[in-house]
Amino acid sequence: MVPVFVPPRETGFQAKIESFNDLWQDKVWQRWQYRSVPALARRSARFVQAHRAKHAPRIDTAPPQWAFPKSIPHRPTQAQVIFLRRTNEPWAIDLLGRPIRADRHWPHRLVRVELNVLASHLQIFALRRRDIAWQPTLRTANVNVQVAPWHRSEA
Repeated sequence: MVPVFVPPRETGFQAKIESFNDLWQDKVWQRWQYRSVPALARRSARFVQAHRAKHAPRIDTAPPQWAFPKSIPHRPTQAQVIFLRRTNEPWAIDLLGRPIRADRHWPHRLVRVELNVLASHLQIFALRRRDIAWQPTLRTANVNVQVAPWHRSEA
């Protein structure tokens, strides 16, 4: 599994899922306390079922979506983290607290950043709505990434 980080309140094509995630956190995660993961899963399933029932008329009348491509152009490895970011006016993205130049021909547009933490290498790909299988490389770079081990606190 590869973690994917999307900026909150993004207005791009993933805005609806971010809105749903925010609603789920308000109605499921923060509203109740759970004694176990299965209890959380049951509450989440009830919420998703109710949400789908409420929005069924809109969902049923929506235009068909594109099929997800069977092969992804760039397969991430286990050492990778993926970020979705929007470039700004000077063609940069904010990644891990610092600006990184993307491509001057891609201002105010979404990019996918694959960061290989072990190799300290990143690749920036253009995200395209019209042809999601074509994601040209905008930039590759070596970056200095500090990898801190995850610690689990024992109670």
